[in-house]
Amino acid sequence: MKTLSVRAIAPVIAALFLALWPTAARAATVTVMVGPNCFCFSPSEVTISPGDTVRWTWSSGGHSTTSGNPCTPNGLWDSGILNQGAMFTHTFNSVGSFPYFCSPHCSEGMTGMVTVVNASPTPTATPPPSPTPGAVLGNISTRSFVQTGDNVMIGGFIVQGS
Repeated sequence: MKTLSVRAIAPVIAALFLALWPTAARAATVTVMVGPNCFCFSPSEVTISPGDTVRWTWSSGGHSTTSGNPCTPNGLWDSGILNQGAMFTHTFNSVGSFPYFCSPHCSEGMTGMVTVVNASPTPTATPPPSPTPGAVLGNISTRSFVQTGDNVMIGGFIVQGS
């Protein structure tokens, strides 16, 4: 009878460890280009989660990112007018829609939108159904010899009958 080596068991243990280890949500940073050969933001609309940051990067000068409806600032943020190569960031902590515009070019339609949505909830496991009264549980098993390089499929199934 062969015993399993540590090399054979280690990948299984590592996979289980990684699958079951809780992972913390990490904030993301989304980049929006400011004025890339147009009076526009690219992309003009982004969708993020609470805690994420938008980084506006200027590809041409003479533009701003100013929160509010076109040509009407609401005071949440204002980069001021910046030149090519500049960057400005804002972190969004609450859910909602946040319109913004370029103050010198808002009348030309240079506008954008940041939409902040909650992440999808983690699904909860559904417990397996209880056996039907009168059901008989059976165990079918087999043994086989497996060598290095062999492919093995392990599976299970439920057969219901009357």
